[in-house]
Amino acid sequence: MSGKSEKQKLKLLRVGVIMLGLQIIFSIGFALYVYNYDILPTLHFAVLCGGLLLLCLLSFIFFLGRTIKKWKNIVGTIISIIAIAVIAAGFYYIHTTFRYMENMGSDASHETINIIALKDSGIENINDIKQLDETNVIGVRELVDEENTRYALEQIYNEAGKTFDTKSYTDFSEMVNALNDGEIKLMVVNDKYMDMILNDHPDIYQNLSVVHTIQNETTSQTSSSYVTQPFTVYFRGLDTRDGSFEYGNADVNIVATINPVTKQILLTSVPRDYYVALYADASKMDKLTHAGAYGMDCSIETLEGLLDTQLDYYVIVNFESVVNIVDALGGVDVYSMYTFDATRSERTFEVYHYEEGMNTLNGEQALSFVRERYNLPEGDKDRGKNQEALIAGIINKIISPSIIQNYTAVMDAITSNVSMNIPTEMITALIKMQLEDMSSWDIVSTSLDGYSDYSTTYSYPSEELYVMKPYEDTVTEAIQKINNIKNPGQYIQSVIKSSPVLVQ
Repeated sequence: MSGKSEKQKLKLLRVGVIMLGLQIIFSIGFALYVYNYDILPTLHFAVLCGGLLLLCLLSFIFFLGRTIKKWKNIVGTIISIIAIAVIAAGFYYIHTTFRYMENMGSDASHETINIIALKDSGIENINDIKQLDETNVIGVRELVDEENTRYALEQIYNEAGKTFDTKSYTDFSEMVNALNDGEIKLMVVNDKYMDMILNDHPDIYQNLSVVHTIQNETTSQTSSSYVTQPFTVYFRGLDTRDGSFEYGNADVNIVATINPVTKQILLTSVPRDYYVALYADASKMDKLTHAGAYGMDCSIETLEGLLDTQLDYYVIVNFESVVNIVDALGGVDVYSMYTFDATRSERTFEVYHYEEGMNTLNGEQALSFVRERYNLPEGDKDRGKNQEALIAGIINKIISPSIIQNYTAVMDAITSNVSMNIPTEMITALIKMQLEDMSSWDIVSTSLDGYSDYSTTYSYPSEELYVMKPYEDTVTEAIQKINNIKNPGQYIQSVIKSSPVLVQ
């Protein structure tokens, strides 16, 4: 009997040692993993490590205490299984979150610009470019990627020891054809646009050769500056359904000015038909929505000129994004200022109805809600407020506990339908800051206003289109509000009134 008892104790001891060993390995690995990502403040990290250590000690007491009993072994096993399951879930959610964030973002540290020639041109490298006569012409895209293009041309001129004539083209097709026809000798194209040329001109693409590449490096911020310096994020919604994030009419244009020190966020909405200077060039007046057709940099520089502020980061969604993200969230609650019926959906042929107050919307209803302007009292201005309301609804759903139920689906939807250049390090720094002080944020909004008119535009110079001419006082007021958020020493709470869309 004694021998059987000893064998049972030895068996229980082995089970205990294995379970405790696994728990210790998981605990140490998880602590190192969290430490490596640096997302927890020192106190929170200490509490996490203390909790993991306490669970290990508790398991030790039940597994390897003075007396080894079957019931104690069962309790210890349950504790270890729960601890390992929680740690594994932590591993999963942290790893999944950062993997998705890295997939969503673009490498903002550098841009690759290609110098392209025809394969049979005899130009193979920078030395061949040096031999070209100065009368040879280099093709560039008008209004697209101008900063990188200027930088690339400067580098070419420096390396070649001479300057060349340049010719601007309104689209890539025109420029590629000009190269193929011999009108230009070289063309400057950002690497991110190469797929566009391949898709539009597969026959000509085979005859192109990248003869030189130029890297335009940018300086990254330190992690400490992310939580001590105000910054801006441009939320851009494109009227595209093909998954494109670079080109398309920019129907949503919201600039978020964020001060992480004062915990203030200002959402500035600019109507899609606002009559603005593309690239801040007064000779290129057009609707803001048309800026999206020339690429991301055109939208950014146009808004920077309008609002007299630098746009540090961007988040881009297209119409498919809205549907997929909201559906992945299981619907969102959105506040409507009015009771109205939206225009019949071009996608579902449904007429969606909204009540004044909170509405629970699925993806198609949410898309119709943010697109509607004709059945709203103030048209585009009210549409901008509805767009802000949807952003608030999505944020509220994302930070709610219910997201855990379909976390992977939500992250899949966001990753597939959102493009941004916000550094992962910045996101982790902000998470760490928020965990440290758990302060509430003051979210307020403002909208630019104007009057209806008809005018020719840069994109359509031969016909007059509907535009909204700015009320300059609303532009000036918006600039002042942005400056008040960035420089809170002069901030007066009464100046910026809280939006009912966001506080409901």
